Amino acid sequence: MAPHIQFTADQALSPNATFDAGVLAGKSIVVTGGTSVGARSEHAGKRLLDEFGPKQLRFVQCDIMSWSDQLKLFKTALAESPARTLDIVFANAGISGPDDVFLESPLTPEGDPVKPNVNVIETDIVGTMYTIKLANHYLPRQPAGADRDRLVLITGSLAGYVDRPGRSTVCCCQGFGVRGIMRCMRRTGPNHGVRYNILAPWYIRSKVMSAEVADKIMANGIDLASMDDAATAILHIASDVKLNGRTIAVVPRSETPKGYLDVKQDDIDDDKMLAGWQRKCDQAASHV
Repeated sequence: MAPHIQFTADQALSPNATFDAGVLAGKSIVVTGGTSVGARSEHAGKRLLDEFGPKQLRFVQCDIMSWSDQLKLFKTALAESPARTLDIVFANAGISGPDDVFLESPLTPEGDPVKPNVNVIETDIVGTMYTIKLANHYLPRQPAGADRDRLVLITGSLAGYVDRPGRSTVCCCQGFGVRGIMRCMRRTGPNHGVRYNILAPWYIRSKVMSAEVADKIMANGIDLASMDDAATAILHIASDVKLNGRTIAVVPRSETPKGYLDVKQDDIDDDKMLAGWQRKCDQAASHV
């Protein structure tokens, strides 16, 4: 079944939807970002390789900001995957850090503000763009067939959907930036047999979030989402070939029994003002 190319509430992931992860057997996936699974260093990557075995996993040391590193990653995946094919790209790499745009920093001797550190934006947006560029090159060139499915899954954030007052300008910029990438590619990807979706986690206790931060969040009565539910959401998105242009949020079980749901905030229904502008944009794009 072809991926959705309409983006209304009718195409949203149903809360009762099920999936068959068996369809993923034999598929090959490129995953950027290994911090959350303990694979940041080459030594840690080799430890994972020992755990899962060479038939299941290859580890490639990769700086997401290095084009040559990412190119090597994709070439290695194609050369060493069992079927010599590539089916799924999971753009998962990213960093976090203090919001240098918002925070007051010491002034220069002349009394001027200091240039802010925007490494988070450079890594999470530019690095992801490199991954998307490579996915757009390699995925459409893979063998076609009824049993083939091409997916690009991007890790975003619910900060791309909600206001975060205070020290979160770079975090929201990353979230909205990833959202913009998906909303552009979801309309063009299916023409090349590729679908695009976002995984948008809520606060999750992981290696990316310190225990101190997690404890402070919970102390304020805010529940955390689960890494296990995030993994299940990934399997669901990868298994359902119809899902395209959706953002699936990983949320606390207090919000939904599954621990993940469709955000439904990127739909353009006919009764919305934006629907008319979208049609005009599509018409303009077809003549450029």
